[in-house]
Amino acid sequence: MKFMAHSITRNKKPVKPATAASWQNCLDTRLLPILGDMKIFAIDSETLRLLVAELYKKQGQTAKSVNTYVALAKQVITSATDERGNLIIRAPWNHKHIDLPPIENQRAPDFSAETISSIVEHAEGPHKVFFALLATTGMRAGELLGLELQHVSSDCKTIYVRQSSWQGQLQSPKSKAVRDIELCDEMAEVLRAYVATRNRGLLFSTRSGRPISQSNLLRRVLHPILKQVGIEPAGYHAFRRFRATLLRESSGPEEIIKFWLGHSGGSDVTDRYSKLAERVALRVKKAGDRPWIYNGTYGT
Repeated sequence: MKFMAHSITRNKKPVKPATAASWQNCLDTRLLPILGDMKIFAIDSETLRLLVAELYKKQGQTAKSVNTYVALAKQVITSATDERGNLIIRAPWNHKHIDLPPIENQRAPDFSAETISSIVEHAEGPHKVFFALLATTGMRAGELLGLELQHVSSDCKTIYVRQSSWQGQLQSPKSKAVRDIELCDEMAEVLRAYVATRNRGLLFSTRSGRPISQSNLLRRVLHPILKQVGIEPAGYHAFRRFRATLLRESSGPEEIIKFWLGHSGGSDVTDRYSKLAERVALRVKKAGDRPWIYNGTYGT
């Protein structure tokens, strides 16, 4: 499909493989079976209303999924161009007519400090350090699994996020995700002990040195631990929510929180002018403010 090919190869903000795979799955399983035989210029607000009815009422898709599918359909439709690159459709969508279902009570699990301590307590070997780093840095799992030793400072007090891992392949992260994350002294000491004398390769890897599968780690390690400690299954984002909440509880500057988590800054003019997140000394200080610390032993 022309839309997918351009999204992946364009110069400005090309879509990452994980997003491309998700989009392709949405197209193949949900959108093309319903809209695939229609001419692009024939798809209007009424068509999307019928799409919503099919997905939400007949197929029983969740409100969030339906909103995601319709948003993707709009992207595909409005991206259509003629041979000279001119847009074919400038759709003035009637959102009231389309009648998307509201997203309510969306499940967004997070962990408490006690839960994370239990996770680290029940984890074994490198997994202890992995889960502790997720909690103390707020990194995405793919970023941590793609972290090489060359991207850790010699004193282990700073992590340089420069790539991520997806389906066993290393790739560059989103532009806003390229950042430096300072660690509190206690976590830096744990990381130094874990790194020991190694100076190359991935921080966490398979025995053959390959990137670890996120899904395998989730299914074979994290979920069994959560079941063991009596917590409902949750994904890696629960660690990021914990970190974001902890930083806000300690009155961390919002600009630094966004920087550490790799989120885009706000559109406010003040946000664009402020350089607070570039002040390394302040980030170092905030990294040590009320950090979560695992009080047990790592044994690595």
